[in-house]
Amino acid sequence: MALTRVSLSRREKNEWSTVALAEDYPCLLQNGNCRRNGVRRIEQNKEYVVSYIRQQLLSLDIHPAESGRNHAGALSHLKTEFSFYFER
Repeated sequence: MALTRVSLSRREKNEWSTVALAEDYPCLLQNGNCRRNGVRRIEQNKEYVVSYIRQQLLSLDIHPAESGRNHAGALSHLKTEFSFYFER
């Protein structure tokens, strides 16, 4: 078991980011690609949070850039990172 430090929100001047996290799950590697088995519930839970964050940002007329899943060997980490410009 390993832990990865994840910052839930960051700000550098007017550049902001936040992240929607879900759990890690094992991958079955095939030709260097991760094949997922039985992670539908995990992805649905993450999408619920992603949708909420997206709606909140859009309600402030913020249109974030989004990036997704990370793989580390035989482990996949579901997360969506939102990056955006916001001036307070």
